[in-house]
Amino acid sequence: MRAQSAALCLVLLSFAQPNEPTGAKGEIRPPLPWKMTKYISPAERAVEPWEPGCWAGMSEEQDRLFRTFVAARNLDRGASLGVEEVWAGLDEWERATFLSITYAMEHTDLAGVKRSGSLSRQIEAITEIRGKDLKDPDHHGDKQFRLYGRLREGAFRLLEKSSEFGAPGKNIWAHRGYPFSFRMKGEVPKLQVSTDETHQKADIDIDYRRWNIFSNEGHTHPSNSDVTSDRGGIDNYDRYRKRWPGWRGCEVQVDEDERNGNEQVGPQPNSLGRLSRRSLPRNHPGETAGKADPY
Repeated sequence: MRAQSAALCLVLLSFAQPNEPTGAKGEIRPPLPWKMTKYISPAERAVEPWEPGCWAGMSEEQDRLFRTFVAARNLDRGASLGVEEVWAGLDEWERATFLSITYAMEHTDLAGVKRSGSLSRQIEAITEIRGKDLKDPDHHGDKQFRLYGRLREGAFRLLEKSSEFGAPGKNIWAHRGYPFSFRMKGEVPKLQVSTDETHQKADIDIDYRRWNIFSNEGHTHPSNSDVTSDRGGIDNYDRYRKRWPGWRGCEVQVDEDERNGNEQVGPQPNSLGRLSRRSLPRNHPGETAGKADPY
Protein backbone atom coordinates (compact mmCIF):
# COMPACT_ATOMS: atom_id res chain seq x y z
CA MET A 1 0.00 0.00 0.00
CA ARG A 2 2.83 2.38 0.91
CA ALA A 3 4.56 1.62 -2.38
CA GLN A 4 1.38 2.45 -4.30
CA SER A 5 0.96 5.71 -2.37
CA ALA A 6 4.56 6.67 -3.07
CA ALA A 7 4.11 5.93 -6.75
CA LEU A 8 0.96 8.06 -6.85
CA CYS A 9 2.79 10.97 -5.23
CA LEU A 10 5.56 10.76 -7.82
CA VAL A 11 3.00 10.89 -10.63
CA LEU A 12 1.27 13.93 -9.12
CA LEU A 13 4.60 15.69 -8.65
CA SER A 14 5.51 15.04 -12.26
CA PHE A 15 2.39 16.98 -13.31
CA ALA A 16 2.86 19.75 -10.75
CA GLN A 17 6.52 20.43 -11.63
CA PRO A 18 7.02 20.90 -15.37
CA ASN A 19 10.55 20.70 -16.68
CA GLU A 20 12.33 24.06 -16.64
CA PRO A 21 14.29 25.08 -19.74
CA THR A 22 18.01 24.81 -19.12
CA GLY A 23 21.28 25.74 -20.81
CA ALA A 24 21.65 26.47 -24.50
CA LYS A 25 18.44 24.62 -25.38
CA GLY A 26 16.49 27.67 -24.28
CA GLU A 27 12.76 28.06 -24.13
CA ILE A 28 10.00 28.76 -26.63
CA ARG A 29 8.57 32.25 -26.61
CA PRO A 30 6.24 34.18 -28.91
CA PRO A 31 8.05 35.92 -31.79
CA LEU A 32 8.05 39.70 -31.95
CA PRO A 33 8.36 40.30 -35.70
CA TRP A 34 7.95 44.06 -35.38
CA LYS A 35 11.37 44.17 -33.68
CA MET A 36 12.94 43.35 -37.03
CA THR A 37 14.34 46.44 -38.72
CA LYS A 38 15.47 44.45 -41.76
CA TYR A 39 12.88 43.87 -44.47
CA ILE A 40 12.75 40.14 -45.27
CA SER A 41 11.14 39.59 -48.67
CA PRO A 42 9.43 36.32 -49.69
CA ALA A 43 12.54 35.41 -51.71
CA GLU A 44 14.68 35.79 -48.59
CA ARG A 45 12.45 33.79 -46.26
CA ALA A 46 14.58 30.68 -46.76
CA VAL A 47 17.62 32.54 -45.46
CA GLU A 48 18.23 32.69 -41.72
CA PRO A 49 17.78 36.17 -40.24
CA TRP A 50 20.85 37.46 -38.42
CA GLU A 51 19.09 39.66 -35.91
CA PRO A 52 16.57 38.98 -33.12
CA GLY A 53 12.94 38.54 -33.98
CA CYS A 54 12.26 34.88 -34.80
CA TRP A 55 10.25 35.77 -37.84
CA ALA A 56 10.37 34.20 -41.27
CA GLY A 57 9.64 37.41 -43.15
CA MET A 58 6.93 38.76 -45.40
CA SER A 59 4.51 36.48 -47.18
CA GLU A 60 3.94 37.22 -50.85
CA GLU A 61 0.66 38.94 -50.02
CA GLN A 62 2.21 41.10 -47.30
CA ASP A 63 5.03 41.97 -49.67
CA ARG A 64 2.49 43.02 -52.33
CA LEU A 65 0.64 45.25 -49.89
CA PHE A 66 3.78 46.84 -48.48
CA ARG A 67 5.04 47.67 -51.96
CA THR A 68 1.78 49.48 -52.68
CA PHE A 69 2.38 51.50 -49.50
CA VAL A 70 5.94 52.34 -50.58
CA ALA A 71 4.64 53.54 -53.95
CA ALA A 72 1.96 55.67 -52.28
CA ARG A 73 4.43 57.21 -49.82
CA ASN A 74 6.99 57.99 -52.52
CA LEU A 75 4.30 59.63 -54.65
CA ASP A 76 3.05 61.68 -51.71
CA ARG A 77 6.51 62.83 -50.70
CA GLY A 78 8.12 63.10 -54.11
CA ALA A 79 10.70 60.51 -53.07
CA SER A 80 12.14 57.36 -54.60
CA LEU A 81 12.98 55.23 -51.57
CA GLY A 82 13.25 51.47 -51.82
CA VAL A 83 11.24 48.93 -49.86
CA GLU A 84 14.07 48.23 -47.41
CA GLU A 85 14.62 51.93 -46.71
CA VAL A 86 10.94 52.61 -46.04
CA TRP A 87 10.63 49.58 -43.74
CA ALA A 88 13.71 50.62 -41.76
CA GLY A 89 12.23 54.11 -41.41
CA LEU A 90 9.06 52.88 -39.72
CA ASP A 91 8.92 52.83 -35.94
CA GLU A 92 8.05 49.74 -33.91
CA TRP A 93 4.33 50.54 -33.64
CA GLU A 94 4.00 51.16 -37.37
CA ARG A 95 5.69 47.84 -38.15
CA ALA A 96 3.54 46.04 -35.58
CA THR A 97 0.38 47.58 -37.02
CA PHE A 98 1.22 46.63 -40.59
CA LEU A 99 2.29 43.07 -39.79
CA SER A 100 -0.60 42.21 -37.48
CA ILE A 101 -3.37 43.63 -39.68
CA THR A 102 -2.07 42.31 -43.00
CA TYR A 103 -1.43 38.85 -41.57
CA ALA A 104 -4.95 38.76 -40.08
CA MET A 105 -6.51 39.88 -43.38
CA GLU A 106 -4.54 37.31 -45.37
CA HIS A 107 -5.76 34.55 -43.07
CA THR A 108 -9.39 35.63 -42.97
CA ASP A 109 -11.45 34.18 -45.81
CA LEU A 110 -14.67 35.81 -46.94
CA ALA A 111 -16.73 32.70 -46.29
CA GLY A 112 -19.94 32.26 -48.22
CA VAL A 113 -18.72 34.25 -51.23
CA LYS A 114 -17.47 32.21 -54.18
CA ARG A 115 -13.98 32.90 -55.51
CA SER A 116 -13.47 35.84 -53.17
CA GLY A 117 -10.37 34.48 -51.44
CA SER A 118 -8.94 36.18 -48.38
CA LEU A 119 -9.88 39.64 -47.16
CA SER A 120 -6.42 40.95 -48.09
CA ARG A 121 -7.13 40.26 -51.77
CA GLN A 122 -9.88 42.89 -51.61
CA ILE A 123 -7.34 45.56 -50.69
CA GLU A 124 -5.93 47.20 -53.79
CA ALA A 125 -3.35 49.30 -51.97
CA ILE A 126 -2.25 50.49 -48.54
CA THR A 127 -1.87 54.25 -48.57
CA GLU A 128 -1.05 55.01 -44.93
CA ILE A 129 0.17 53.23 -41.80
CA ARG A 130 -0.78 54.78 -38.49
CA GLY A 131 1.13 53.71 -35.39
CA LYS A 132 1.28 55.37 -32.00
CA ASP A 133 0.63 59.09 -31.59
CA LEU A 134 3.63 59.94 -29.44
CA LYS A 135 2.31 63.46 -28.72
CA ASP A 136 -1.11 62.31 -27.52
CA PRO A 137 -0.97 58.54 -26.93
CA ASP A 138 -4.08 58.29 -24.72
CA HIS A 139 -6.56 59.97 -27.07
CA HIS A 140 -8.01 59.56 -30.54
CA GLY A 141 -8.44 55.80 -30.36
CA ASP A 142 -9.90 55.80 -33.87
CA LYS A 143 -6.81 57.49 -35.34
CA GLN A 144 -4.02 55.22 -34.08
CA PHE A 145 -2.85 51.68 -34.91
CA ARG A 146 -4.60 51.24 -38.26
CA LEU A 147 -4.10 51.03 -41.98
CA TYR A 148 -5.73 53.21 -44.60
CA GLY A 149 -6.12 51.92 -48.11
CA ARG A 150 -8.07 51.54 -51.32
CA LEU A 151 -10.58 48.75 -51.84
CA ARG A 152 -10.89 46.81 -55.05
CA GLU A 153 -14.02 47.35 -57.10
CA GLY A 154 -16.86 45.27 -55.68
CA ALA A 155 -15.16 44.68 -52.31
CA PHE A 156 -17.96 46.41 -50.41
CA ARG A 157 -20.54 43.97 -51.80
CA LEU A 158 -18.33 40.97 -51.08
CA LEU A 159 -17.93 42.03 -47.45
CA GLU A 160 -21.68 42.56 -47.24
CA LYS A 161 -22.40 39.06 -48.56
CA SER A 162 -19.76 37.24 -46.54
CA SER A 163 -20.70 35.24 -43.47
CA GLU A 164 -17.61 36.60 -41.67
CA PHE A 165 -18.86 40.21 -41.76
CA GLY A 166 -22.37 40.64 -43.15
CA ALA A 167 -24.33 43.89 -43.44
CA PRO A 168 -22.35 46.94 -42.28
CA GLY A 169 -23.16 48.98 -39.22
CA LYS A 170 -22.86 52.74 -38.88
CA ASN A 171 -19.96 54.67 -37.38
CA ILE A 172 -21.76 57.47 -35.52
CA TRP A 173 -19.06 59.40 -33.67
CA ALA A 174 -15.81 57.64 -34.52
CA HIS A 175 -13.97 56.91 -37.77
CA ARG A 176 -14.98 60.24 -39.29
CA GLY A 177 -15.16 60.09 -43.05
CA TYR A 178 -15.75 56.33 -42.92
CA PRO A 179 -19.43 55.89 -42.01
CA PHE A 180 -19.84 52.20 -42.94
CA SER A 181 -18.45 49.67 -40.48
CA PHE A 182 -17.83 45.98 -41.20
CA ARG A 183 -16.90 44.06 -38.06
CA MET A 184 -15.99 40.41 -37.90
CA LYS A 185 -18.56 38.32 -36.10
CA GLY A 186 -17.72 36.47 -32.91
CA GLU A 187 -15.46 37.29 -30.01
CA VAL A 188 -12.56 39.73 -29.94
CA PRO A 189 -10.11 40.17 -31.44
CA LYS A 190 -11.79 40.95 -34.72
CA LEU A 191 -11.03 42.96 -37.80
CA GLN A 192 -12.97 46.13 -38.51
CA VAL A 193 -13.12 47.56 -42.02
CA SER A 194 -14.70 51.00 -42.23
CA THR A 195 -15.38 52.51 -45.65
CA ASP A 196 -16.18 55.93 -47.03
CA GLU A 197 -19.35 56.89 -48.90
CA THR A 198 -17.85 55.82 -52.24
CA HIS A 199 -16.99 52.34 -50.91
CA GLN A 200 -13.49 52.84 -52.31
CA LYS A 201 -11.45 53.95 -49.30
CA ALA A 202 -10.97 51.94 -46.12
CA ASP A 203 -9.89 52.44 -42.51
CA ILE A 204 -8.77 49.03 -41.18
CA ASP A 205 -7.95 48.08 -37.60
CA ILE A 206 -8.32 45.20 -35.14
CA ASP A 207 -10.48 45.46 -32.02
CA TYR A 208 -8.85 43.61 -29.12
CA ARG A 209 -11.07 44.89 -26.30
CA ARG A 210 -14.71 44.12 -25.52
CA TRP A 211 -17.24 46.89 -25.08
CA ASN A 212 -20.73 46.27 -23.76
CA ILE A 213 -23.01 47.46 -20.97
CA PHE A 214 -21.43 45.03 -18.51
CA SER A 215 -17.75 45.38 -19.33
CA ASN A 216 -15.55 47.99 -20.94
CA GLU A 217 -12.01 46.73 -21.28
CA GLY A 218 -10.84 49.98 -22.85
CA HIS A 219 -12.50 49.70 -26.25
CA THR A 220 -12.41 53.44 -26.85
CA HIS A 221 -8.78 53.80 -25.73
CA PRO A 222 -6.03 53.57 -28.39
CA SER A 223 -4.81 50.34 -26.75
CA ASN A 224 -7.92 48.68 -28.19
CA SER A 225 -6.16 48.50 -31.58
CA ASP A 226 -2.53 48.13 -30.46
CA VAL A 227 -1.30 44.54 -30.81
CA THR A 228 1.64 45.28 -28.49
CA SER A 229 -0.46 46.61 -25.61
CA ASP A 230 -1.03 44.90 -22.27
CA ARG A 231 -2.82 47.86 -20.70
CA GLY A 232 -5.12 46.92 -17.84
CA GLY A 233 -3.61 43.45 -17.63
CA ILE A 234 -5.07 42.45 -21.01
CA ASP A 235 -2.47 41.03 -23.39
CA ASN A 236 -3.60 41.97 -26.89
CA TYR A 237 -0.86 39.93 -28.55
CA ASP A 238 -1.91 36.81 -26.65
CA ARG A 239 -5.46 37.27 -27.92
CA TYR A 240 -4.15 37.88 -31.42
CA ARG A 241 -2.15 34.65 -31.51
CA LYS A 242 -5.15 32.64 -30.35
CA ARG A 243 -7.27 33.87 -33.23
CA TRP A 244 -4.58 33.96 -35.92
CA PRO A 245 -2.07 31.38 -34.64
CA GLY A 246 0.30 31.29 -37.59
CA TRP A 247 3.33 32.74 -35.79
CA ARG A 248 5.70 30.14 -34.40
CA GLY A 249 7.55 30.43 -31.12
CA CYS A 250 11.24 31.16 -31.16
CA GLU A 251 13.96 29.40 -29.23
CA VAL A 252 15.92 31.62 -26.87
CA GLN A 253 18.75 30.92 -24.48
CA VAL A 254 18.26 31.58 -20.80
CA ASP A 255 21.43 32.80 -19.12
CA GLU A 256 22.15 33.49 -15.47
CA ASP A 257 21.21 37.18 -15.72
CA GLU A 258 17.82 36.30 -17.15
CA ARG A 259 17.17 33.74 -14.44
CA ASN A 260 17.86 36.51 -11.91
CA GLY A 261 15.22 38.73 -13.48
CA ASN A 262 17.34 40.70 -15.95
CA GLU A 263 15.49 39.60 -19.06
CA GLN A 264 17.12 40.21 -22.40
CA VAL A 265 15.05 41.46 -25.28
CA GLY A 266 14.65 39.05 -28.17
CA PRO A 267 16.18 35.66 -28.85
CA GLN A 268 19.87 35.03 -28.38
CA PRO A 269 21.84 33.57 -31.30
CA ASN A 270 23.34 30.13 -31.04
CA SER A 271 27.07 29.38 -31.22
CA LEU A 272 27.05 30.09 -34.97
CA GLY A 273 25.57 33.53 -34.41
CA ARG A 274 22.29 32.47 -36.00
CA LEU A 275 18.81 31.67 -34.83
CA SER A 276 17.73 28.06 -34.87
CA ARG A 277 15.93 27.10 -38.10
CA ARG A 278 13.62 24.83 -36.12
CA SER A 279 12.27 27.75 -34.15
CA LEU A 280 11.61 30.18 -37.02
CA PRO A 281 7.92 30.92 -37.57
CA ARG A 282 6.17 30.26 -40.85
CA ASN A 283 3.13 31.85 -42.41
CA HIS A 284 0.58 29.11 -43.07
CA PRO A 285 -2.19 30.28 -45.42
CA GLY A 286 -5.55 28.92 -44.42
CA GLU A 287 -4.53 27.75 -40.95
CA THR A 288 -7.70 28.23 -38.88
CA ALA A 289 -8.36 31.15 -41.19
CA GLY A 290 -10.81 33.64 -39.75
CA LYS A 291 -11.97 31.31 -36.97
CA ALA A 292 -11.99 32.49 -33.39
CA ASP A 293 -10.37 30.36 -30.70
CA PRO A 294 -12.19 30.52 -27.36
CA TYR A 295 -10.11 31.85 -24.45
